[in-house]
Amino acid sequence: MAKRNPTSHLPRRAPKRTGKRGPVLDPVSDFNTPVKKEGEVVEKGTSLLLAEQPLPPKVVGERFQAFFRTTTFSVNEKTDKQYIHLHMTVELSKEHDGVLPKLVSKAHQRVVKERGLAGEKLRDIPDQNVRFYRDQTITDDYCELKSAEFTQARIDLIQKKGEGVARKIVRLTFVIKSEWEKDIAQFADSNYNRTFWITTEDTQSKLIDLDD
Repeated sequence: MAKRNPTSHLPRRAPKRTGKRGPVLDPVSDFNTPVKKEGEVVEKGTSLLLAEQPLPPKVVGERFQAFFRTTTFSVNEKTDKQYIHLHMTVELSKEHDGVLPKLVSKAHQRVVKERGLAGEKLRDIPDQNVRFYRDQTITDDYCELKSAEFTQARIDLIQKKGEGVARKIVRLTFVIKSEWEKDIAQFADSNYNRTFWITTEDTQSKLIDLDD
């Protein structure tokens, strides 16, 4: 009796390759995490898409972004009038020069142009009508302060850290002083430590405080 070949069920020759290997994948567009090409440097923690996005604007029309840091209150002992102080910070750019009070814009230009000038205190800024908005598009203002004083204003050239390479920026800090009103007090007490869009406008009226 002939012995059975245990490999007789296998084909005598391996099947020929047809050359069809499926679709060719793109190393960037076909993956959630792009494959780094040879010689290409991608910073850790960033994507190619985010790296190409422009910075959002900080000035739109007459409005500019301002960070509302904190709130303090004071009382004039002679008149018993109460005042609200809104402490603000703005990172300045050349676009701000058209929307800030003139004295502030001129000081900003001096700090930028004159080498060795680290900062400047600002005095005699006219009283302002100040409006706060939630963003750059909403028509109705969130809060309005009429005839408010700009006090403790100064512009400083500082070195900003914490965003990779340290860079120099021009920072405006000031305090908006207004008479105490219920609506303003509620706004000031519940909205500090937030960023708003604000507008300023010179006013002929003046906030009078006998202690100043």
